[in-house]
Amino acid sequence: SEALNGSFTIVPTIRNWNDDGVIRSDLIDNLLIDAEARQRHIATIVGLLQSNTFQGVELDYRDISPDLRDEYTALLQELRAAMPAERRLAVRVELPQPLSGETWDTGAYDWQAIGRIADFVRVPASPDPRAYAPGGQMTGLLDWAVGQVSRYKLQLLLTARSIEQSNGQTRLISYR
Repeated sequence: SEALNGSFTIVPTIRNWNDDGVIRSDLIDNLLIDAEARQRHIATIVGLLQSNTFQGVELDYRDISPDLRDEYTALLQELRAAMPAERRLAVRVELPQPLSGETWDTGAYDWQAIGRIADFVRVPASPDPRAYAPGGQMTGLLDWAVGQVSRYKLQLLLTARSIEQSNGQTRLISYR
């Protein structure tokens, strides 16, 4: 009864990967290099927002070619400009790779630009439990991240799945 009378926020996620984990980076890469396709994509997303009661949209595009960094940023800028002002834009980025103690490789994701454009920047957390040790990789990442994106916009995505470590390898265990 409480659920039926409750207030919910519905935000669809648009992604380039399947439930089985197959990532179609070719789809987003081709979209980014074709200005007409990019405009159709934006119009479709805006139409989806205008014709439904969605409070916003989340983009979860993975494995984008780093060469298309500027094009991805342009897509986000154009989408934000076309969206109704009251709707929210969330962007999931990839977990960056450390280059040095204070430098991170973010690939196709310009964190500073995304932080200016998006209402929420969703960052997957490391699946490696060692990354959470004092002074570990996650501490370094978060120290760096808040210099790129407002801490009020950052959302850390933690897995609810169990993790197995064996022979120096870390893997997520499926629910089965």
